[in-house]
Amino acid sequence: RYMAGSFVEYKDAIDYQAQMKARGFEDAFIVTYKNGKRISLNVAIKTEKESKVVNQEGKDEVINLEFIVQIMVAKSSLSAVDLNKMGKLGSIDKEAEGTDMYRYFAGTYNSLEDANIQLEKAKLVGFADAFVFPKLDGERITMERAKELMK
Repeated sequence: RYMAGSFVEYKDAIDYQAQMKARGFEDAFIVTYKNGKRISLNVAIKTEKESKVVNQEGKDEVINLEFIVQIMVAKSSLSAVDLNKMGKLGSIDKEAEGTDMYRYFAGTYNSLEDANIQLEKAKLVGFADAFVFPKLDGERITMERAKELMK
């Protein structure tokens, strides 16, 4: 894999990606970094639009609720088949799980609907065990709790 270009604005990266694809690099995709660490493209472009809920007193309360699409858990070396499937999903993030395993994610979303769209894509390319899980303020919660917060 090769990297080409560095951009501050997302739209500039999209334009350059289109140029690279026009030059014959059909698999060109965008990766994002923050403080030298690779982060999900969805996290990078997400604005401060956080879900709003109304608490019992009727006041608006801003919560940081996000939905993550997990596609697999595997050892650090992946098969060519899995790498090819991942390439069809765009930016993939991985997180260490123990000493020799990694969890792989196909996006972080502000809405369950958007996460479910990516989940369907993941299943269509062959990640049959993919699923969505919610996090509130960075902590994993149950889907039932997330749905309560969205009411």
